[in-house]
This record gives sequence, C-alpha cells and structure tokens, in this order.
Amino acid sequence: MEIYKYQFVLFISKLFFCGKMSEMVALAKKLGLNEYESKGFIALLSVGHASASEVSRHSLIPRARVYDVLSSLEKKGFIEKKLSRPVSYSAFLPSAVAKNIGEQKKNLLEKEIQEIASISKLIEQTFSKNSRHPVLVEEVKLLKGQENIYSKISKELENCSESVLFCTTPLGVERKKAEFKKNFETLSKKGVKIVFKQSDLRYCVVDKKTLFLFLNPDKEKKDEESALLIKNPFLAIQFAKK
Repeated sequence: MEIYKYQFVLFISKLFFCGKMSEMVALAKKLGLNEYESKGFIALLSVGHASASEVSRHSLIPRARVYDVLSSLEKKGFIEKKLSRPVSYSAFLPSAVAKNIGEQKKNLLEKEIQEIASISKLIEQTFSKNSRHPVLVEEVKLLKGQENIYSKISKELENCSESVLFCTTPLGVERKKAEFKKNFETLSKKGVKIVFKQSDLRYCVVDKKTLFLFLNPDKEKKDEESALLIKNPFLAIQFAKK
C-alpha cells in the first residue's frame, strides 16, 4: 500500500513539474526564442549542465535537432559550451541574458534611429533640389511589425476621400486586398479611386498626402517588418507618379 502511495505522489509531482516547465517555456519564448530553443534553455536551467543527449532527453527535443538548437542558443548568448568529455552545456542566469538582450535591442534601436534620420535627410535633399518650395515634413514615424503598420494604414484609409495607391509585390497585392477588404468596400461607396501597382519597391500613398514607405523585402517576417510613415504632400505626390 505504501508503494502505491509513493508512486501516486511521484506521479502528481511529475505532473506539477511538467506544468511549471510549460509555463517557463512559454515565458522563454517572449525572450525571442522558438519552441525548441525555449525548451533547451529551460532544461539546462533546471539541471545545471548537461550533454547534448541529456538536453534532448530532458527537453524532449529530437536528437536530430538538439545540436542545431544548442548552437543557436550559444550564438544568441543564452548558454555556453564547456569543452569537457563529453561536451556539456550550461545556461547563463536569466538576469545576465536579460541584460545582454537589453543591450542588443538598445544598439538596434539606436541604429534604426540613425537610419531614419539618414533616410529623411536624403529624401529632403533629393526633392528640395528640384523644387523652389521647401520640403515641409509634418510627421515622420518608424513603424515596426506588420500588424502595427497595417493598423496605421487602415486608420488613414478611414479618412481617405480621393485616392489610394498601393505599390507592392504580386503576393502583397493579394495580401492587402484581403487585409483591407472592408476599408475598400467603404471607399468604393464613397467613390475613392483605388489603384494597385506591382513592384519590389513597396509603398502606399493615401490622398497624395500620406506616404507609407516599406523598408524591407516582402519576404521579411511579419514581426520584423518596418516602414516609414511620412505625412508630406510633396513627397506623397512624387511617389504617386512612379
């Protein structure tokens, strides 16, 4: 009877541990890791250090994938490899990882801000040379993530009264027709002209006043998509002519 009682307690403990592991894996994903990377990182935190085969066993990562996963975690600064026999791995403390990620994101943000300034300056210099009128940019914003960009475009479409131009890839045309279907139905009823052009250079011009200029290739991941929102009639008209 005592044996069965012990086995039952052990079974309950495993269930609780697995539940906690799932919670930790979900949190690790928010640090920018995929499913297998999260499982590997949490497994190493739980056992201290382990060989690749032990990581595979503890995390349920397939043996065929575990070396690639560990290599990726090492490059991202989440774990380190110890040159022992057999080779073993250990995880850095989450606080150290967080500090490293923070520095990386800070450097990336500073780089993006510099790029925005350079792009804005280049656009201003290019068009101001061809016009007697100064280029007055009312607003310039860097938008990150496809969902955020589309949300801003949708908001501009709600106030659109004359025309909207989408210049994008063939795949992008289909994607935007699906994404802004309700907007287009409303605009059509208002008599707004909707135009699509196919090109690798991607942008959107609303009422020849607002320009959305995409900064990445169309195959970029959704969360890595970026675009400039430029509220300037002069620039918007130039892109509408292309």
